[in-house]
Amino acid sequence: MTESNSILQLLAVDNDPATVRDIQNLVSDPDLVLHFADTGNAFSRILESEEIDLAIMHIHAGSIGLLAPLSRHLQDARPPIALVAMVDSDPASACAAATTGVQACVQIDDTRTLHRILGERIELIRTLKQQTAMLNQVADIHERYNLLLESSPEAIAYLHQGLHIYANPSYLQQFGYESFEELEGDSILDLLSSTGDGQDLKQLLKSLDAGKLPDEALDFTAVRADGSNFR
Repeated sequence: MTESNSILQLLAVDNDPATVRDIQNLVSDPDLVLHFADTGNAFSRILESEEIDLAIMHIHAGSIGLLAPLSRHLQDARPPIALVAMVDSDPASACAAATTGVQACVQIDDTRTLHRILGERIELIRTLKQQTAMLNQVADIHERYNLLLESSPEAIAYLHQGLHIYANPSYLQQFGYESFEELEGDSILDLLSSTGDGQDLKQLLKSLDAGKLPDEALDFTAVRADGSNFR
């Protein structure tokens, strides 16, 4: 995992600065960057300037008014940011968390459960970041590979069970087609014929599908879109 995928940004929201110290003591993770907000303006600025990965809020009488605007900000983010709620013994805080739809809710004095939930969330986020980075790498390789195919002077086509599923511009030009749509789904058997040496094209395709390559170069007559032939 790269360093950028390992480092996470966590937003702690409470009107008491002691909350962030408690979280720092609870999660001993050197790659976790904590941001603290005690007002709506504060967490708005942080969410605008930082790429927050996870939010945690201590919901109680003094901070409950921040819950609804914070939840809206987190849901409007792309992708949405999960919110973990810490609640005290006041039933109102638990009800507020439930009606807002937080992703996890735990009693603030249940440090073992809170530690487990935060650890699981952090690990999940890191896994998703790693998967996204790998998918982006695959997409980048795929794009560069397609560029090479499209710009290649060699005539290249992909076949599936003898049917065309891709052909580069050089291939289309060689066979006299203006676009791949004219060729898509057509069989290679319609474009090639044996030169009289008895080569069975259907058997050749079966052998190629089985991974058996010919020992020598094969000679065929190819048919262009206008009906003309070439070797």
